[in-house]
Amino acid sequence: LRVITILVLIKFYPSLFLDFIRDIRQFDIIHLTSYFSFISIFCCFFSRLLKKHVILSPRGELDPYLINRSFKKRLFVKYVGNWLYKRCVIHVCSSLEVTHCKHYLPKQTYFVAPNMLINNKLKESAPKNRNSILFLSRLDPKKGLENLIQAYSQLPNTIKDTYPLIIA
Repeated sequence: LRVITILVLIKFYPSLFLDFIRDIRQFDIIHLTSYFSFISIFCCFFSRLLKKHVILSPRGELDPYLINRSFKKRLFVKYVGNWLYKRCVIHVCSSLEVTHCKHYLPKQTYFVAPNMLINNKLKESAPKNRNSILFLSRLDPKKGLENLIQAYSQLPNTIKDTYPLIIA
């Protein structure tokens, strides 16, 4: 099987679309990493036209909290997304994400594959009974890391000594 993964890009590159249209026939499976990005929408549309298999990884974009905050997203999910992504297989990272996605895409096939696998040796070597505050995420302004660091800096040293901040 030949699989191509289409990543979410912030900037629009017309050459990327032209390359995709030219090269799509050589791939068996198209893997999209966003539900709402224009790139995913475009690639899914052309994949449907050519009857390609598509795996969609919405990466939390179908969380009801996020959908309910945006009128445009609700409209897209209701009138475009259900049709566009009808034949996609949905890759999610947790059973909670399955629940969120099924609310909007109830008839799709789902598979759960976590992004990170826990290495048992690493797990065994972790210190026992050691409390900490862990920030484990991508570095993105919307994740609020700056707020966490600012709030943590205002804690008394006794708390900071008991609960070190780990950013991974």
